[in-house]
Amino acid sequence: MILADQIETVPSSQTGTGQFVLNSYKVRPRLSQEFLSTDKLGIFLQLYNLKLDEASHKTSVSVAYRITKDQQEIWRMVETPDHLHQGGEQLTIERLIPVASLAPGRYSIEVTAIDLLTNDTVIRAADFTIKSVPPSKPAATTRPPNS
Repeated sequence: MILADQIETVPSSQTGTGQFVLNSYKVRPRLSQEFLSTDKLGIFLQLYNLKLDEASHKTSVSVAYRITKDQQEIWRMVETPDHLHQGGEQLTIERLIPVASLAPGRYSIEVTAIDLLTNDTVIRAADFTIKSVPPSKPAATTRPPNS
């Protein structure tokens, strides 16, 4: 799992070329794992070898996101198979989660993906820090020229 500050789809002509391009996604990792409260926390995770339903030829995966602080759950979201674009035997999870409601401090995020056809579970976790937005500098005042 990659924590990022930017995730975007790139044109097919740029697929697989350039720095931080993974398949059809440009992902800019946040190496420091530090985010301002005005940022969005990007999550990028690829799952492979998912089971295909024999009748529909689709996968069936549920993904849960959970943010904790001091082992207390602060935020949770679940995506059902109806909400995930699932095709083939792989799934790419790319989400931007706003963190404005989180107070400055240290947090953990856990992503749990369950293949509902096999009950296989993948759990990935990472720690990150929310920093407060530095106060803006007051606008400089200009003095009228002396007469």
